[in-house]
Amino acid sequence: MFYREVDCNTICKRWNDEFLEELGCDQLYKALYDKLFNEVGIELTSEMFKTIRDGVVERLKSLADSIRLKGKSPIELRVTDQEGRITGVVNGTVKHEIPMSFYYNGTITIYFLAEPYLYEVAGIEEGHYGLEITFTKEGTPTTFEATSIPTSQNVLHQYAVDWDSLSLGEEGITVQVDSDGDGVFEHTFTSDSELTQREYVIATDDVPPKTQLSVGEPKFVVNGATCLTSATPLELIAEDNLGGSGVASTAYRIYNASYDSGWITYTEPFYLTGLSDGAYQIDYNSTDYAGNVELTNTVTVFLDNTPPTTSLTIGEPKYISDTTYVTPCMPFTLEADDGEGSGVYSITYRIYNGTYDSGWLPYTGPFYLTSLADGVYTIEFNSTDNLGNTEATNSIQVTLFSWNYIFTDSYGRGTTLKINLAHKFFQFITPDKDYGIRNATYMRVYNRAIIICHKDNELKLATISVDTQLDFCIAYAKDIQTGKEYWLIDKVGTEN
Repeated sequence: MFYREVDCNTICKRWNDEFLEELGCDQLYKALYDKLFNEVGIELTSEMFKTIRDGVVERLKSLADSIRLKGKSPIELRVTDQEGRITGVVNGTVKHEIPMSFYYNGTITIYFLAEPYLYEVAGIEEGHYGLEITFTKEGTPTTFEATSIPTSQNVLHQYAVDWDSLSLGEEGITVQVDSDGDGVFEHTFTSDSELTQREYVIATDDVPPKTQLSVGEPKFVVNGATCLTSATPLELIAEDNLGGSGVASTAYRIYNASYDSGWITYTEPFYLTGLSDGAYQIDYNSTDYAGNVELTNTVTVFLDNTPPTTSLTIGEPKYISDTTYVTPCMPFTLEADDGEGSGVYSITYRIYNGTYDSGWLPYTGPFYLTSLADGVYTIEFNSTDNLGNTEATNSIQVTLFSWNYIFTDSYGRGTTLKINLAHKFFQFITPDKDYGIRNATYMRVYNRAIIICHKDNELKLATISVDTQLDFCIAYAKDIQTGKEYWLIDKVGTEN
């Protein structure tokens, strides 16, 4: 067989454009070999064939506009022309349907363009892909590049390119996203010559963040209502959806009928300081970098910086003048009220003087000064609410005294007379009425005899008692208002 040197440019020029357009990528090399052998009369060695092939490729590059598509896994890359022909990978199968198009190892090349084309990237597993599309016109390349674009199985991304706009630095890329492979594109956006992962996420994120309000301590929840103080931190925690664009900002607003803070950008935990006690609404939401704004959340809180108030009730019998006199059997009752606050948590009290101190005791019910020596005592008391607001300590002084003598009628009249010598007190009790503790108008002790004479606007009383082994008492009393008379005779030898 006769061999001779062949110039690649000469060979290419002998074939018109129709021949080049007829070449399919899978027939390129076979067609090249057959044309040379049948029409030029040249049989090629492998080395000569490689030389001519490389020359043809370079010639094609110089003569024709082209598009080159490169993709990096985990994707299937393909191009569709106006007639629906595909070059690339579809469900694992390589197709070469577009004339003068070639697919090899993740790269698609198209010569002698018949635009427009659609460039599709189909996800086959979860991950990120890279894409580079280069359009060469009259030897000048224009490139679009997408980097680290998230994808997953069944996700389809479709790119349409306006090369003229792109070459001018404008947003010439239109991207459509079918996130679940159902044929419906949920997102459409544009890009310039570079599409980053961040830009893609922002463009396709349509889910707003979610924000939670965390109420710190102290707090108290009653009947679903949260009570707090000005020392309670309020923290907003915002999270964007998985794969979202991220939280750009969080804002809140505090208000009620008489106060409105307006919307405030959240930067750190905040407090309800400088506000009056009462109910407040707190609105809050977040916005992501894609501009998705969360629906406003609202909670109601009750600000309570005021401690309870505690009142002390001194029972009977007692005698009050400039000094409050009490007996060991007299009850002390404490009552606390927290108004509209968080409620009373505890009441405490303390009893002390120069020789005695009970320490602080929890109040559980009325208490008495039993087993204590007569004298002056201070009683302190306060309350604390469920938020730890503690009332300033209240105090009262009382003088404790005991009865020196208690006489009871020996004849069933039901009358009783109690006598305290130190303070000249007596208490007269009948079946009808307890006349309480009274300071005697006249009380004298003669040796072992005690004489009392008393008269006020309610009671008249005269009595003599003997404090000896005879242990005798006789008393006459009259209720001045009703006129009723009473007798008490504690006869000799009768024990009380």
